[in-house]
Amino acid sequence: ATIELSIDFDYIFLKWQEYPPDANHGHYIPSSIISLLLPSARNYTSLPREAALFRDSFNATQLAGYFLQVRTESLLLTLPTPDFSMPYNVICLACTVVALAFGPIHNISTKRIVAKGKETSKPSLGEKMKQFFRFKSDRNAKQAKEEQTASTEDLNAPDTE
Repeated sequence: ATIELSIDFDYIFLKWQEYPPDANHGHYIPSSIISLLLPSARNYTSLPREAALFRDSFNATQLAGYFLQVRTESLLLTLPTPDFSMPYNVICLACTVVALAFGPIHNISTKRIVAKGKETSKPSLGEKMKQFFRFKSDRNAKQAKEEQTASTEDLNAPDTE
C-alpha cells in the first residue's frame, strides 16, 4: 500500500496587519479529502459508481475496484500571536500627545489678546461684614457724640424763666 500525504500552506508567521480581528482564536484549516481505490469490498458498504438506486448495490461486484472518499473535520490551528496591546498603547499615547499639544496651540492662535484696565474688585463677604459693623459702630459713636453735645448745650443754655 502506498500513502501520499501533502499539506499546502502559504506562510508560517503572519505580518501584524494580516491577522484576523480575533487572532487568539486561531485559523481554520479546511477539511481534507482522502480518496482510496479498494481492490475488494470487504468491510465496505456503499453505492457503486454506476448504480443510481440502493437496490442496484446488492451483490454488486466491480472489476475496477471500489472507490472510497473520506472527508475529515476542519482543523483549528493556533499560530503564535504577537502582543497586540503594544500597538494599541502606542496609538493611544501618540493621540494623547497630539491632543495635549493641539489644545494650547489652538488657543494661542485663535484667541485675541485684549488689555484690560485695572478694575476694582468686589469686596468679599468678610470685608462687607467689617464695613457693616464699622458703620454701625461709627453711627453709634456719632449718636453718642450728638447726645453729648446736646446735653452740654442744655447745661450752658441760660434759664429764661
